Amino acid sequence: MTTDAVEIGGSGNNFLVADAANRRLLEHSQDLRSRPGSKTRSGSDLLADNGAAPQDKNGSQGRGESQGDKSDPPPLDFDKLFGKKQRPAGGAPGSLEWLKQNPGVFRSELPQNCRTYPVFDQIIDKAVRNYYDPARFGNLAELKKKACDLGDPSDKDSPEKQLRFAHEILKSLDDPYTGVLMPSELKAFELRAQGRDRSIGITVKESDTTSGGKRSIMVDQVAADSAAQKAGLQHGDIITDIGGLPVKGRSLQEVDSLLNASDRTTFGVKILRDGKPMELKVEEVEKAASIVHDRLLPGNIAYIRLDSFGDQETAQQLQTALKKYKDADGFIVDVRNNPGGMLDQAYKSAELFLEKGNLLQIKRRLEATNAEDPPAYKTDYYRLSDKDLSVSSSADPRDKGRPETRLPDLVHKPTVVLINESTASAAEIFASALQDNGAATLIGNTSFGKGIGQTLFTEMPANSGLKVTSFRYLTANGKWLGDGNNERYGIQPDKKVSNFKGVALGSVADAQLKYAQQFLRLKSSDGK
Repeated sequence: MTTDAVEIGGSGNNFLVADAANRRLLEHSQDLRSRPGSKTRSGSDLLADNGAAPQDKNGSQGRGESQGDKSDPPPLDFDKLFGKKQRPAGGAPGSLEWLKQNPGVFRSELPQNCRTYPVFDQIIDKAVRNYYDPARFGNLAELKKKACDLGDPSDKDSPEKQLRFAHEILKSLDDPYTGVLMPSELKAFELRAQGRDRSIGITVKESDTTSGGKRSIMVDQVAADSAAQKAGLQHGDIITDIGGLPVKGRSLQEVDSLLNASDRTTFGVKILRDGKPMELKVEEVEKAASIVHDRLLPGNIAYIRLDSFGDQETAQQLQTALKKYKDADGFIVDVRNNPGGMLDQAYKSAELFLEKGNLLQIKRRLEATNAEDPPAYKTDYYRLSDKDLSVSSSADPRDKGRPETRLPDLVHKPTVVLINESTASAAEIFASALQDNGAATLIGNTSFGKGIGQTLFTEMPANSGLKVTSFRYLTANGKWLGDGNNERYGIQPDKKVSNFKGVALGSVADAQLKYAQQFLRLKSSDGK
């Protein structure tokens, strides 16, 4: 089974994930339902990498205004990929026409003395056949040859070592959303899809200081009444060791996976607090995951916070919360720090605020039969009417749209959606659908900018998973939000309001929430 970051197809599911950096493998949340009329696939679509959106390593850099439809792969650095002597002739590097003219780009014979590693080869082959821009892999045989050249062959005989080596190879694509998931990560994914949670209740980020040229990993937020809080972890703690494994040199995704692994219940965490070493004992307890929170604010304003779209019941939970406040004078929906999740939960949640309109577009690569085949793509258009949701495809001009049952339009009062720089992926799909259709005013800061989605293949060797960037999505108005990495645009809020650093979201010091309340009170008084 697989998972994509945008819609739900066949036995697979679509997700919108921001990055494996901080929260709890939200992109691994799986929608176990199938979309009528879709072809059965071995994967699921994700729109949210591992949970919370990745930290902005370049500050405001990497942002810019989108110039039309940027959904095609960017030009390649050919000399870097192939070397000047191997540079094929003709066509724009990486384009469909170019690949047709150069069918042997991915082909070359492995050296006769090169051992094969079945687990490694299957992972790489599957990735190449599904990756949105396969030319970025370069010469496939040369890529696989790296397995021959690295260390003692016996070091890579174990499936786990082959998986880790394949992950390292995929990381060389400069795509933080493509990689291998170890068995423990898949277990966490399954729990999350079932609405269960074994995360310890913290988010992590890179610190502002470096050690040995690398940034340390620090605790960012600690959830109330969580295993992390009970263990004594605090904001600002520098994590040095998890369960006996050193943290130095590991990515945010790897640290998040170690903290939230599903194969143990008690483990030690070594930290530095104010420069002093400490060791804490964390005891995990599996619990029902609650991702929709609501309360009534002064002025008869309903406040609803969505932690993620990573549960297959997110839209239903939101529907239940909205029904509680049918007499409210206005609504504030908070998707700040929301890293994304399942695609269908994003657009189904938007249905609760919309009578009709365009929701989004998905341009995805179709899985190739062979790794050497040139890529083929199709675009799906999601359109909402007062009766149903239709999904039509550019691959078939006769396709008038496959109807899906929609959720009812419940909200007919002034609505604000709060966004910030960590609103990502599926959360951006939800917010942009409401903004583009005039159903809500967006307040806060420019969102993260992740306009790509991943397919998560769960039936991979050695009980592993493979997450591959396989599609791009555009907002209802046709804007690409960026690649969530080097090129990010995000959603521009209608009213830009910033919070002071360190302010707890939802607290009395939350300037963005205060502004939203004042905005809705004025709207309500104007209406009267």
